[in-house]
Amino acid sequence: MGCSSEHEEHQLILVALTAYLRAHIQAADTFEGIRDWWLPRDRFPAPDPQALEQALATLVQLGQLVRFESSNGLVLYINRAGNRLH
Repeated sequence: MGCSSEHEEHQLILVALTAYLRAHIQAADTFEGIRDWWLPRDRFPAPDPQALEQALATLVQLGQLVRFESSNGLVLYINRAGNRLH
């Protein structure tokens, strides 16, 4: 995938995730759960993992998601809007 295509997919995923977070304020899931359940299958049948990773990092940077890593290494992304996190 070319650079502009990767950027475009990143932007499309970002928009889809933002909409999901608005509709599901208590959402929390792993990368795999987000890939499989948060993104509409008709638009993202096989989302590019790198574009999804970048979109999640952007949402963490913007403060919309919290990235939480448990002691056993499990990483969860948590919607900040519906959870009281510091």
